[in-house]
Amino acid sequence: IYLEKFKSDDILLKSISLGTIGDCFSELNQPDEAFEYYQKAFKHNENIYTTPKYLFKAALIGSEIGKYKPAINFLNRIKDEFPDSYESSLVEVQLGRIENLNN
Repeated sequence: IYLEKFKSDDILLKSISLGTIGDCFSELNQPDEAFEYYQKAFKHNENIYTTPKYLFKAALIGSEIGKYKPAINFLNRIKDEFPDSYESSLVEVQLGRIENLNN
């Protein structure tokens, strides 16, 4: 993927590029790779903009590939650390869904 060659000193842009690679893998139906890149994206630089976004995407993809425990942990991080984010408003529904899948 061409974006893997992207270089920037801007830490926010680097997180976005990693997340976009995750989006590409998701669209290519390669969820394991998408999961990996979403994790790289939220770990690269924690901030209110990209971290909850990529935690949420990692949780959704994780639930699709049977990684329920990390998915639940990612959603709980959003709820606890980013309560004012847009993604936080979506957490409870997804937590219920994933916890149900996990049983």
